[in-house]
Amino acid sequence: MTRRQLSQALVATEFNLPYQETLQQDLQNQTRNIRFATVSAKQFEADVDVSEEEIKTYYQTNQVRFENKEKVKVNFIRLNVDDIAKQSFATISQYIRGSATLEAKQFIETTNNRCFVADRDAIGYVSNSQSQFERVMLCLALAVAYRSVIHDFMNKVTQATNSENIDQLLVLYRQILSFNAGNYFRYPVDLNSHELRIIWDTIHKNWCLQELNQELTNQLTAVAELLRAEQDRKDAETKEDLAKLESANAEQQAKRENSFNRKATIAGVFLGVLSVLALVELTPQHFTSAYTNWLQPIVNTVVTTSQAETKK
Repeated sequence: MTRRQLSQALVATEFNLPYQETLQQDLQNQTRNIRFATVSAKQFEADVDVSEEEIKTYYQTNQVRFENKEKVKVNFIRLNVDDIAKQSFATISQYIRGSATLEAKQFIETTNNRCFVADRDAIGYVSNSQSQFERVMLCLALAVAYRSVIHDFMNKVTQATNSENIDQLLVLYRQILSFNAGNYFRYPVDLNSHELRIIWDTIHKNWCLQELNQELTNQLTAVAELLRAEQDRKDAETKEDLAKLESANAEQQAKRENSFNRKATIAGVFLGVLSVLALVELTPQHFTSAYTNWLQPIVNTVVTTSQAETKK
C-alpha cells in the first residue's frame, strides 16, 4: 500500500524533490532474501490417532470444504443439415420421448435451415452451425441451473419455516434477493439475436421458469412478513422490558423520597422543640417531662409508619 501511495503521489504531482525520486527508485529496486524448509507430513502420520468422533466433528464444522460444485448433465443429438435428407424428425422424437409421437409441426423453424423443439426435459436442435449449437446448449444448461437453484431455495425456505429458524430465514431472504437481483434474468440472451430469443422463450416456457420464479417470489414475500412480525414482537418485548424497568426505577425513587420526607419531618419536629426550649428557657426536668408525655409518642408513630411502608 505504501509503495502504491507513493507512486500515485509522484505521478499526480507536477514536481519531485530529489529525495522523493531516490525513495521511489529504492522502493522499486528493493529485494527480499528468504529462507524456507519443506517438512513432509508423512513422517508424522504414524503418530496421529484420530477418533471417529473427531472426524465427525471436523466434518460437521467444515462441510463447505467437502461440497462438490454443481454440475449439469446435458443429453443432446446434433444433426448436420447435410444429413437432414437421411434423418427424420422421428429420430429426435425417439430420443426425447422413446417413441415417434413427436410430430414435425411441433418443431419451430428458427431460420431457413434450422429448427428447434423443446419437449419434456430435452431439446432437439437441427443446425449446421457449431457455434450456434454451443449457444443453444448453454441456454439449456442455464435453464436447468435456474430450475435447480429455485427448487433448492424453495425447499430450504420451507424447511426453515417449519422449524421456525428465523436466523436461517433471514440468511435465505438475503440470498434469494441477491439471486433475483444479480443472477436470474428473464432474457439472459442477446435480444437482437432472433433465433436465440425464440429458443430461450421456448425453453423458458417448457421448463416453467417464470412460474417457478413467481412461486419463489411469493415465498419471499411471505418470509418478509414473517421476519417483520418477528421483529415487531422483539420490539414489543423490548418496549415492555423498558417500561418495567422505568416503573421499577420510579418506585425506588418514590420510596427514597418518602424516606427522606419522613426523616425531614422528624428533624423539623426536633428543631421546633429545641426552638421552643430556647424561647421559654425550660429546665432539663421540663424537657424530660415533655418528651415523655407528647414528643416520644409522635416519634414512635412516625417510625412505626416508616417501618410498615418499608416492609411493603
